[in-house]
Amino acid sequence: MAAEQHANVLKFAGAFLQAFTFQSHRRHDPLLPAITTLKMLYAEGRRVLPDRVPVGHLSATERKLILEGAKPDRRLYEIATLAHLRDRLRSADIWVDGSRSFRPIDEHLMPKPAFLTMKEEGKLGLGVQGDGAAWLSEVRQTMDFNLKRLAYRARNAKLDGVRLEAGSLIVTPRASDIPAAADELNDEVSEMYPLIEVPDLLREVHEWTGFADQFTHVRTGDTPQNISAMLAGVLADGTNLGPKRMAGASKGISAHQIGWMRPFHARAVASRHWLPCRSLRSASMPFSGSSRPFVHAFSPRSDRSSRSSWVDRPSMRS
Repeated sequence: MAAEQHANVLKFAGAFLQAFTFQSHRRHDPLLPAITTLKMLYAEGRRVLPDRVPVGHLSATERKLILEGAKPDRRLYEIATLAHLRDRLRSADIWVDGSRSFRPIDEHLMPKPAFLTMKEEGKLGLGVQGDGAAWLSEVRQTMDFNLKRLAYRARNAKLDGVRLEAGSLIVTPRASDIPAAADELNDEVSEMYPLIEVPDLLREVHEWTGFADQFTHVRTGDTPQNISAMLAGVLADGTNLGPKRMAGASKGISAHQIGWMRPFHARAVASRHWLPCRSLRSASMPFSGSSRPFVHAFSPRSDRSSRSSWVDRPSMRS
């Protein structure tokens, strides 16, 4: 899958790598020589990797895949190196010279002279003592006192619901604070809830609010053409199922469709667009009789199929 994206990477990787200078907190970071190697390939217009390339930044599995042929695989090597660069930039382990977004982690901290000045003046506002040794000593004394008091109360049966027997600490389970009648009422009301699956509810909410249309294409700005796959992707992210497991629990939707919708439509910025849409319309869009906000998702009591039905269907509103 990664190698298939190499053609797209070729369009920008050379200019991207040549435009920036990357630095690392680690001495002799193996990723930096790998980036230099890629820069050299693009600068010289070479298509084939040298026989020996830096691989210290790669995992054992990645090395095996890249080096399994007679020569290192250029596509896999470049994709893997750029993926590691992306992750290291996100963690601020690698930074870009002159960048405001990808700066060294030290630049996000208070300058040391300012810290020392505020410390001497007692203006740090930490809520604890400025002397670490004194603070640790105070905490040790407090913990020692509390532990001794707890041991004394346990030995003399002065703890509510806790006792010592034969050197074992026994905690008596507390009775529920909920009256039995309330539990019975809860079960009775639960039986009255409509049995509706989450996919159906999401589809109906979209028909009311059009919130899925806010997940526009990252390049063209178009609304999603496959609403079912769009909603499946949202549900997959919300439940941590992932595309494959979500596709296995859905009808008419493949993992490829869900996986394609996520990078182009279900990006983080899109969710900030549809949240106001939800807030503005929630008051004016009453729930229908079959879709009150009490949802039993994938309920075993439902007479529907256990698989989520993502195929287009009429609205559940009467």
